[in-house]
Amino acid sequence: MLDVEHLPPEFRREPEGSELSAQVTAGLALPASGVRLEDVERDFVRQALDATGGNQVRAARLLGISRDALRTRMKKFGFLSTS
Repeated sequence: MLDVEHLPPEFRREPEGSELSAQVTAGLALPASGVRLEDVERDFVRQALDATGGNQVRAARLLGISRDALRTRMKKFGFLSTS
């Protein structure tokens, strides 16, 4: 089970009473069928890029990682060409 402390700081700072705040407070539960962590990571990277209009610095900040770490993940998931 993922708890609030496992989430990036940006997800923990939601204003009280917001829908996301309620979801984070409730925690994220691992489905009984399991989940591939790589799929979760890919989805969060994609969501961060979508939320920031592709701005890598802002997306990295949302994920609590460096821009270089984000670019490494983008290459890993095929979101960035390796050439």
